[in-house]
Parts: sequence; C-alpha cells; structure tokens
Amino acid sequence: MSDITERLSMSFNTDEGTVFRFNLEDPRSDLTAAEVQATMNRIIANDVTSQCTLSGIKSADVIVTTKQKLI
Repeated sequence: MSDITERLSMSFNTDEGTVFRFNLEDPRSDLTAAEVQATMNRIIANDVTSQCTLSGIKSADVIVTTKQKLI
C-alpha cells in the first residue's frame, strides 16, 4: 500500500541573499503557473513574513511524494 501526496513549494529570493520557501499541502489539480505567479507577487508585495524581506520569485514546483509502507 502506498500514499501519494502533493505540495506546492514556492521559493523566494530574499534581500539577505538566502532562499525562503513556503509550502502548501494538496494544491488544486488545475492550478496554473499564472495563478501561482500572481499569488507569489502578492506575498512579496504584502511582506507576509517577519523572518526576512522577500525580494523576488525564485521558483515554484508541485512536489509529488510516494510513501510505501514496508512493515
């Protein structure tokens, strides 16, 4: 038996030269690149993190993980 999960991983460049990642579990299956880019731009514009200052979009990926129980 195996479980398959998906998550949207959005990566942002920061003013400090690091990468900040924001993950969302179970993204919609019909999610478009344009929707993700618009959302990421809103996240940058609204300065939603107190940990760092986001300076731009680095990447966005849907990560699919398969977990297979052995024992």
